[in-house]
Amino acid sequence: MVEFDVTIKVVASEEELSRLRAALRPEGDDLSTVLPGLAMAAMDEWLDQILARQIPARVKDARELRLLHYAQRVNGGRLPSPDQIAALFHLTPPEARTLHRNTRTRYSFELEGGMTAALKAALTVATWVGDPGYVRMTMDEALYEHADLLLRWSGKASTPRISNDAGYGDYRVPLNALVVLCEKLDVDYDEALAQAEKNAKATAED
Repeated sequence: MVEFDVTIKVVASEEELSRLRAALRPEGDDLSTVLPGLAMAAMDEWLDQILARQIPARVKDARELRLLHYAQRVNGGRLPSPDQIAALFHLTPPEARTLHRNTRTRYSFELEGGMTAALKAALTVATWVGDPGYVRMTMDEALYEHADLLLRWSGKASTPRISNDAGYGDYRVPLNALVVLCEKLDVDYDEALAQAEKNAKATAED
């Protein structure tokens, strides 16, 4: 193992820095929270190349590998949403969705931990909607697609589905879908439902 410290200085105009913030979407607009990870992702690519660990033969393969490194180094192990992928790679929305889908499929094992952790976190802040009786989860498109994939891989004869709810990023999770998600995420169903009811009550009191 080789360990070293690196100081990175980014030379860019204010306009370019604004474009970086728009594409990378750092917390609090602080680029220092994401640029070190981006540098590590770039180094991962070079190590793959030099050590012949992975040498993409096509542009699509290179993009998928680059997106994987971005997810692992910058985004907590989870894929960014397709609309952010479009901004990062300068793609049209359909091209970004295709890249997202292909990367998720090709590197499902490498991405499983990060996506699952993010989905569990989203479940802890979900809210119970009593009439007609479902759980509302807030997820970006990437997380929604991961949840939908877990449901489709459930092996159930009739796959329960998640649908759009009232607002952007809000999804309606029927109880039969919640049961399957809890099984896939190794989360206790009764505890998840109780937490959603608690969250709904707290929201109503605010």
